[in-house]
Amino acid sequence: VGIGMLSHTGNNVAMDSFGPIADNANGIGEMAGVGEKAWKIMAELDAVGNTTKAITKQIAIASAVIAATSLFFSYVTDIGLMQERLGVEVLDSIRISRLDTVIGFLIGGALPFLFSSYSIKAVARGANLVVEEVRRQFRIPGVLEGKVTPDYEKVVSITTAASQKELLSLTVLSVATPLLVGIIFNVEALGAFLAGVILSGQLLAVFMAISGGALDNAKKYVEDGHLGGKGSPAHRAGVEGDTV
Repeated sequence: VGIGMLSHTGNNVAMDSFGPIADNANGIGEMAGVGEKAWKIMAELDAVGNTTKAITKQIAIASAVIAATSLFFSYVTDIGLMQERLGVEVLDSIRISRLDTVIGFLIGGALPFLFSSYSIKAVARGANLVVEEVRRQFRIPGVLEGKVTPDYEKVVSITTAASQKELLSLTVLSVATPLLVGIIFNVEALGAFLAGVILSGQLLAVFMAISGGALDNAKKYVEDGHLGGKGSPAHRAGVEGDTV
């Protein structure tokens, strides 16, 4: 099943990439002040992009869960074979009645939330750096009037450096946590840790994907003229929700 779902990776990546491209084109069109006919076409493409993103996200989550579950059982099998060669007690199952196993499961269940928290904060920090740079360039005489060309490369370099810097801490968290659990406790606790990560991560991924799509569609619903339309308090709330 996992291999069959992963065989569609190319198509899923293409469909998932269509959404941001259409969304960015719609935003550029709004800032450029394109005509109403062109704006309607881009809005329709943006709506289609939201649909494709919603589908591909769920497929990606399902593929990741199946692959992670397969690796989990491979871990249990490999540990059992290794223990058999060493002549120690063979691990054929994870005993949830052990304290260290429960601790490993709880740590694994908390890790996806910690990882998501760091990711969201990292995006916010990077966005603040971009906002500060844009404000600085707006203060340059002639930029707002179109007489001076803004330094676009500076913004790109800021986002690139920020993403690489923030990715380092997330990588350390992902790699170091299972190593520490295995070293401090034992192989059973590490197996329970992996099970907790899979269970908690799957639920959190589905929740964030569905809630993110709902917040995005809520903003577009208001922009279509409902609940006061653009500029209304509902629209401002929708923009904040879409940002989250």
